[in-house]
Amino acid sequence: SITPVAVTIRPTIDGHLDDEVWDLASASGDFWISDQGRWPDEQTEVLVLADTDHLYFAIRAYDSNPRRIYAVETVQDRGLRFDDQVVIEIDTFGDHESVSRFAVNARGTQDYSPAGGRAINIAWQGDWSAASANSDDGWTAEIAIPFDVLNYRSDATKFGINFARYHHRTRQWSRWADVTPQYKKEEMGRLADIAPPPRDQSKSLTVMPYVFAGRNIIDRDGDFEELLVTGGLDIRYSTRSSMTGVLSLYPDFTQIKTQITDADFS
Repeated sequence: SITPVAVTIRPTIDGHLDDEVWDLASASGDFWISDQGRWPDEQTEVLVLADTDHLYFAIRAYDSNPRRIYAVETVQDRGLRFDDQVVIEIDTFGDHESVSRFAVNARGTQDYSPAGGRAINIAWQGDWSAASANSDDGWTAEIAIPFDVLNYRSDATKFGINFARYHHRTRQWSRWADVTPQYKKEEMGRLADIAPPPRDQSKSLTVMPYVFAGRNIIDRDGDFEELLVTGGLDIRYSTRSSMTGVLSLYPDFTQIKTQITDADFS
């Protein structure tokens, strides 16, 4: 169990742990390799803070050979594969099922897997920030997660949590809480004594329309169109914090991704 220290000064999310507010943070370490039953070759330390709007995490990933730190992925939410990376897993309902994963590699590239399989569009899944930086004894990461991107009960005072690290050079996955080789989510740790803001029920209905127009392009049936105009609508409705329905009317983003080649839509 770890309890975030409540602060009023926000750390700057730049990957460098030089903000004085980190000196106040709760700290923990002793990561474990569950499938091998031993300590990892390189140690990891986690720092935790919170304010009224965010959870803040800082991670020191120690490495005895920092020149061999490996991180090549630069596109957000495309998977970090075998990059040196750290991961925060949050189970807001404590049901051992709805676990959101926030990951960042040693280049600062973010990867997010929200609980419930929300769409990858940032308007649905919510925005969070992270950054990484190299150091003489490894690399460091800072992560800020707004409570707004998490679903939780209005009376929540604790979340299930775990921290993980992949070390590329040794090919080792290590975790803060030992979840056994079977990856039992009920063995996750606890983020205790938190005070998240009440859920804003006024945001239960969200509408996201889109319009796409172009000239001299191919439509979805493969036919050449001198002028093409199309549109669609997504409606998201949350009946409660643990249930969300999404209705899509005429969705089609393939034309945007294939016709506009100089922009990254990931």
